[in-house]
This record gives sequence, C-alpha cells and structure tokens, in this order.
Amino acid sequence: MTIRDKLGQLKWAALGRLVGPHGVSALSTAIPHGERTLEYPWVLNAVGSLTPPPARILDVGCGPVSILPLWLRNVGYDVSCCDLRPSQRAIPDVRFVVGDIAEITSLAEGSFDIVTCISVFEHVGIGGYDGKERSEPVAFLRALKRFVKPGGRIVMTFPFGKDGFCRLDPIAAYRVISEQYLLQVLWSAGLSDFHLTCFKLTDRYWYPCSLDEASSVDSTVDVTAIGGIVIPVP
Repeated sequence: MTIRDKLGQLKWAALGRLVGPHGVSALSTAIPHGERTLEYPWVLNAVGSLTPPPARILDVGCGPVSILPLWLRNVGYDVSCCDLRPSQRAIPDVRFVVGDIAEITSLAEGSFDIVTCISVFEHVGIGGYDGKERSEPVAFLRALKRFVKPGGRIVMTFPFGKDGFCRLDPIAAYRVISEQYLLQVLWSAGLSDFHLTCFKLTDRYWYPCSLDEASSVDSTVDVTAIGGIVIPVP
C-alpha cells in the first residue's frame, strides 16, 4: 500500500477533490493558503518514497495549526515538531518543542531519518514573527543537517523565482528563493548534493515546470512558483 492509499483513510479524498487533470488546484476559495495544496501532497509523497514508517520525522516550522504532523503520524511515522510558536493542536504521540531550531538542545542530534520544512526557509533571516525568528539562513540549514542521521534527507519547499522580498505582512515577511541564492546558502552549509523540483501556477493549477521557467517568475506579491528540494545528508 502506498502512502497515498493510506492517506485515503485520512480524508485524502477531500484534498483530492481539488486535484485537476494536470496539476494540483490552488483555488484560494477552497483552501486559503493555496500553496499548501501542492506542498502537502508533494512532501508526503517525497517522504513516503524515501523511507517507510515507522521512520523518525522532524517537522521544523510547522506553525500552530499544520495538519502535516497529524497525517505523518497517522500513517505510522514517529513524528516530532519544532516551531517558534506553541502548537494549537494536541496530536497524540507527536512531540512538540517550542524554540529556534538553531538553539534547541532538547532534541537528539543525528536521530531523525528525515527533516521536513514546508514554506519556512523563505522567512529565515528576515526577523519576522515579532522578532522571534533570529536565525540566519546558513546556520538554519546547518541546524537541520545536524538533526538528520547520516544517509537521511532534508525535504523543503519554498517560494521560488526572481530574487526579491515580500514585506506586505511584517509578521510573516518572506524572501523569494532564487537559484543563485539557493546554491550559495546550500554550498555554505556544506550541502552540495540535492534534487530540486519546480512548479508554476497557471490558470489556477500547479504544474511541474523547468528551472528556467520557474526562475523567471516574480513571486514577491503572490507566490506563483514553488521549489521542492530533497537534500541528502552524508
């Protein structure tokens, strides 16, 4: 049974109704955060293809109300979470640690098969979330790397396109991750091996696209291109 089959038990069909014939719908009228209609399925399938349950997963930056830890736990993974803000969901058997991942000492280093990080990296180094976010990007990536077992993976998603910033929301300002910026910070963090998948929003649906096509997108006002990356940790 695939991870998608198991997710059928967790009302995958409710999400599946948003899936079009050629991509994943991002209709804001259906789900307020349109990017998640792509990011959650992509990350779940990436995790399922990399390691089966009951592997240990650390979800970093899950926020107070993310449903990803619940889904991962309910298909059999051993899940821990870390965020700057306390969780508003009580999920049985999921450990939640509050704090900056670069400063956390209560989680065992080198103990997780996969670290997931959905739409978090773009906020790092901006100083948002009422000043709680204090990490800088290279230190953040090194921290993620520190918690992964040798041979494990980091799985991340982020707004992709032309380099730029969106400061419309001072709490959750973000940086659009460009190819050049991504290569620079990965290299500086000692993470030179990776696989990047790009998606572009077209006619209300997310479609896979080339790196060149995604790199030409301006996502500083509305996120219309997303990068999904899998990073092996030696």
